[in-house]
Amino acid sequence: MGVVFEAVSDLDSLAKTVLQIDDKVGDYLGVAVILEVLGITDGIAQRYGFVDRFSLAKKLIEIIDYYRGRGETVESREAKLAEQIREALKLYIHGILYGSPWLLMTLALLSTEVALWSIRGATIMFATMVGLATFLSLIVSSAVQPVFVRKMLFYLHQAMYKLVVRVVEIYFAVGLLVVASASLLLYYLNFFLRLYPMEWFSLFILYFTALSMLWLAIAPLYAFRKYVILVAIFAGIIILNNFLVKSLGSSLSPFQPYGLYFAILASAVYTFTYLYLKEKALERYKPEYNDLKVKLPRLSFMVLPGLPYALAGALYFILLFMDRLVVWSMSPSAYPLWFNLDYEVGANLALLMLIPVFGALNHSVLSLYREIVESGEHVEARHVKLYRLRVRDRYFACLRSITASSLISLAVLYFLLLQQPQPFFGLIPVSRQSLFVFILAGLGNFFIAIFLANSMLHNYLYKPGISILTLAAAIAGNLLVGFTLSRLYGFEYAAFGYLAGCLLAALLSTIFTFKLISRIDYTYYTAF
Repeated sequence: MGVVFEAVSDLDSLAKTVLQIDDKVGDYLGVAVILEVLGITDGIAQRYGFVDRFSLAKKLIEIIDYYRGRGETVESREAKLAEQIREALKLYIHGILYGSPWLLMTLALLSTEVALWSIRGATIMFATMVGLATFLSLIVSSAVQPVFVRKMLFYLHQAMYKLVVRVVEIYFAVGLLVVASASLLLYYLNFFLRLYPMEWFSLFILYFTALSMLWLAIAPLYAFRKYVILVAIFAGIIILNNFLVKSLGSSLSPFQPYGLYFAILASAVYTFTYLYLKEKALERYKPEYNDLKVKLPRLSFMVLPGLPYALAGALYFILLFMDRLVVWSMSPSAYPLWFNLDYEVGANLALLMLIPVFGALNHSVLSLYREIVESGEHVEARHVKLYRLRVRDRYFACLRSITASSLISLAVLYFLLLQQPQPFFGLIPVSRQSLFVFILAGLGNFFIAIFLANSMLHNYLYKPGISILTLAAAIAGNLLVGFTLSRLYGFEYAAFGYLAGCLLAALLSTIFTFKLISRIDYTYYTAF
């Protein structure tokens, strides 16, 4: 199979060479003449798997016709080269901006000792409440985001701008209702079970509510690729939060105002994003706004198709946090879950490697989408095999890009950790266990990036069930390996669980992706 693929790949290059010599060649006889000029004999043609030069020419003219069907001539490719370079840089920068909020918060913590929900000098109880709030807020918000954000994008692409506004209104209203309901449920659950002191759990409720609103607010900005607005929002609230904390101060008691500051800022972001999205959608059709009457389908028709994507989103965050929950459950206190600083330092520093990886991921995955759509729209039955191979080659390029950026990013970050005196940049204590966790979590993040590329393709082709099955198996592997090793050898070995889960997610999703690509013509047809 590998020899056949290599031969086809060489044929692709040979066809482009023929086009460069004469992009108006009309039949296989003309191609045969060019092959003779190039010095390709019958013996060389046999290396490609053909009887003679003429049978090779017949195959090449099919490939040339395929390129012409897509409008790809020598002139068009040369004209598009500069545009493609600019587009690649733009997509890469957008991908880096995708992960910039985490970078901004890390830089804020290193430079000012105060990020949005991370504060140097906070107690372990404070960190436990914020950590639990972060995990549960991601789970709750991920159950709402895909259901409505996908509908926003659908109506936006259909140029139904008033429907976009209606979905935005429903999304933000339902989001508030879900967050408020979940906050009350969690509050009374702890009230009756007494898992944590109520004065500290009130802090948890503040952070849970604020973080949930923040995740809900920024999800449409990610979907609409408003990355500059996103960065500006995070930079602004980080600066304001620093000002409030340093100006008003705090005693770091259960009643400290940090959570209240952050909740106020998150509410402001929620309101701003709602008004911004409505205004941007209204700009598209202001002249006919008062005359155009539209009606959304029933809420159930909006919610039900999005539930598989919501479930996949929730499972994704469970996978990311499962090893941490395993470590937190090794509580030295009387509480069921207890923050472990050494483990968190290593795991959180490893997340920084994903920032440049997101750039490569964004560019390569969108290029894969473009290949699927542009080639799929013009493909003829006789060119189906070539279409599949072109998509497969683009997918391989995607994997190579992610692999290179991940390993380079991880190596550079590891070098910085070794070169910096302890604690890291004078603020973050990196113990031996933290460095151990960093290495394993970094490798796990490499595999999670591959899973994300596969998952994005599955969702793009309306196959969320693949991600659900893959994530369920990965969570089970994470829990089994992490729980067993952490109990046998120490808490830091839970990172092997994260690595195992991410590896399993990458492996299974890649297998499913190969199956889809092997018949991408049918998959594309059924999806769209």
